[in-house]
Amino acid sequence: MRCLRSSLVMFATAAAALLLMDPSLVHAQVEHTTSDITGAERVTSTNLQDTEVVSYAGTDIAYKAEYTYQPDTAAEVWQLKFYGFAPQQTGLAGAERVLVWINNQRHQIQDLESRTRRLDGEVLEIQSATLRPSVFQRMATAETVQVTIGAAEFDISYAHRADMREVVERARTIATAGASQQRADNSGR
Repeated sequence: MRCLRSSLVMFATAAAALLLMDPSLVHAQVEHTTSDITGAERVTSTNLQDTEVVSYAGTDIAYKAEYTYQPDTAAEVWQLKFYGFAPQQTGLAGAERVLVWINNQRHQIQDLESRTRRLDGEVLEIQSATLRPSVFQRMATAETVQVTIGAAEFDISYAHRADMREVVERARTIATAGASQQRADNSGR
């Protein structure tokens, strides 16, 4: 028994060391929920994902990925929600557009919603960007992704886009099931 415990401790230590050396081995953490009222299905990051800030007047920027499927209309919404933490407002939440470079190809996102909150003496600026499915999916798998929101610039590494890739995979399953259900409903009419 002592030998087994020692082996497990060594395995856990080696696994932790490996994750520290190669963050791309970290698994995505997303949550899949279904509304009891509308039947809408949502897949979202469970935790904020890191970015590599190039320039930002605040202290840090993180993001969450989100996909929503409305079964009654088969509508899909693909969003990234950016969270900026700063001592005072920086303009991140008030930006009129988000620019995304996917493998050096520029995409402008103008379907934005923003808000600002105070949190523990700091300002939390939130910028939600609704993306076309193709842009979201390319971002998830691209070699490089850079984002500009107002004066803020940051990169999102491949490792820190694991949640986006998991959202894409689960969304495919949800959309396929939804399309199958709609065909079944239509053939029964």
